[in-house]
Amino acid sequence: MASEGGTQGGGMRNVRWRVGAVRLVLVSKPGLLASRASGHVVFAQTKGSANDMGALLRDTLKQFGGKGGGAKDFAQGSVADATRIADAVAHAKKIVAM
Repeated sequence: MASEGGTQGGGMRNVRWRVGAVRLVLVSKPGLLASRASGHVVFAQTKGSANDMGALLRDTLKQFGGKGGGAKDFAQGSVADATRIADAVAHAKKIVAM
Protein backbone atom coordinates (compact mmCIF):
# COMPACT_ATOMS: atom_id res chain seq x y z
CA MET A 1 0.00 0.00 0.00
CA ALA A 2 1.56 3.26 -1.04
CA SER A 3 0.87 6.75 0.14
CA GLU A 4 0.13 8.99 -2.81
CA GLY A 5 0.34 12.47 -1.43
CA GLY A 6 -1.15 14.54 1.33
CA THR A 7 0.25 17.15 3.62
CA GLN A 8 2.98 16.48 6.10
CA GLY A 9 3.16 17.45 9.74
CA GLY A 10 0.52 17.60 12.44
CA GLY A 11 -2.38 18.72 10.26
CA MET A 12 -2.76 15.91 7.73
CA ARG A 13 -6.15 16.53 6.12
CA ASN A 14 -6.05 14.72 2.78
CA VAL A 15 -4.36 11.34 2.45
CA ARG A 16 -4.53 9.03 -0.55
CA TRP A 17 -3.69 5.34 -0.69
CA ARG A 18 -3.66 2.94 -3.58
CA VAL A 19 -5.12 -0.46 -2.81
CA GLY A 20 -4.68 -2.51 -5.94
CA ALA A 21 -6.59 -0.58 -8.59
CA VAL A 22 -8.69 1.35 -6.05
CA ARG A 23 -7.67 4.76 -4.76
CA LEU A 24 -8.97 5.89 -1.39
CA VAL A 25 -9.09 9.59 -0.58
CA LEU A 26 -9.69 10.51 3.05
CA VAL A 27 -10.85 13.94 3.98
CA SER A 28 -12.92 13.98 7.16
CA LYS A 29 -14.83 10.67 7.37
CA PRO A 30 -13.34 7.21 7.77
CA GLY A 31 -12.78 5.17 4.63
CA LEU A 32 -14.05 1.60 4.66
CA LEU A 33 -12.84 -0.55 1.75
CA ALA A 34 -13.74 -4.17 1.20
CA SER A 35 -13.26 -6.86 -1.43
CA ARG A 36 -16.21 -9.16 -2.11
CA ALA A 37 -13.87 -11.59 -3.86
CA SER A 38 -11.33 -12.03 -1.08
CA GLY A 39 -13.02 -10.74 2.08
CA HIS A 40 -10.21 -8.24 2.70
CA VAL A 41 -11.06 -5.00 4.48
CA VAL A 42 -9.19 -1.72 4.99
CA PHE A 43 -10.41 0.85 7.50
CA ALA A 44 -8.60 4.19 7.44
CA GLN A 45 -9.06 7.79 8.50
CA THR A 46 -7.20 11.07 8.46
CA LYS A 47 -4.59 11.20 11.21
CA GLY A 48 -6.02 12.60 14.43
CA SER A 49 -9.69 11.89 13.66
CA ALA A 50 -11.97 10.80 16.47
CA ASN A 51 -12.58 7.14 15.53
CA ASP A 52 -10.28 4.20 16.26
CA MET A 53 -9.88 2.08 13.11
CA GLY A 54 -8.02 -0.70 14.96
CA ALA A 55 -10.84 -1.04 17.49
CA LEU A 56 -13.42 -0.88 14.69
CA LEU A 57 -11.68 -3.72 12.86
CA ARG A 58 -11.36 -5.81 16.04
CA ASP A 59 -15.08 -5.35 16.77
CA THR A 60 -16.04 -6.20 13.18
CA LEU A 61 -13.86 -9.32 13.12
CA LYS A 62 -15.25 -10.37 16.50
CA GLN A 63 -18.73 -10.33 14.95
CA PHE A 64 -17.83 -11.91 11.59
CA GLY A 65 -14.66 -13.92 12.24
CA GLY A 66 -11.35 -13.38 10.51
CA LYS A 67 -7.97 -11.91 11.27
CA GLY A 68 -6.18 -8.61 11.02
CA GLY A 69 -5.03 -5.64 13.02
CA GLY A 70 -4.04 -2.05 12.99
CA ALA A 71 -3.75 1.21 14.82
CA LYS A 72 -6.01 4.19 15.47
CA ASP A 73 -5.82 5.60 11.94
CA PHE A 74 -5.32 2.50 9.78
CA ALA A 75 -6.31 -1.17 10.08
CA GLN A 76 -6.58 -4.06 7.65
CA GLY A 77 -7.60 -7.68 7.69
CA SER A 78 -10.03 -10.16 6.22
CA VAL A 79 -13.32 -11.71 7.26
CA ALA A 80 -13.50 -15.49 7.47
CA ASP A 81 -16.36 -15.79 4.96
CA ALA A 82 -16.08 -13.38 2.00
CA THR A 83 -19.80 -13.78 1.24
CA ARG A 84 -20.52 -11.83 4.46
CA ILE A 85 -18.35 -8.83 3.57
CA ALA A 86 -21.35 -6.55 2.89
CA ASP A 87 -22.73 -7.34 6.35
CA ALA A 88 -19.33 -6.67 7.92
CA VAL A 89 -19.04 -3.26 6.24
CA ALA A 90 -22.63 -2.39 7.20
CA HIS A 91 -21.75 -3.27 10.81
CA ALA A 92 -18.68 -1.00 10.71
CA LYS A 93 -20.67 1.85 9.14
CA LYS A 94 -23.19 1.71 11.99
CA ILE A 95 -20.41 2.05 14.53
CA VAL A 96 -18.81 5.10 12.92
CA ALA A 97 -22.25 6.57 12.03
CA MET A 98 -21.36 7.35 8.45
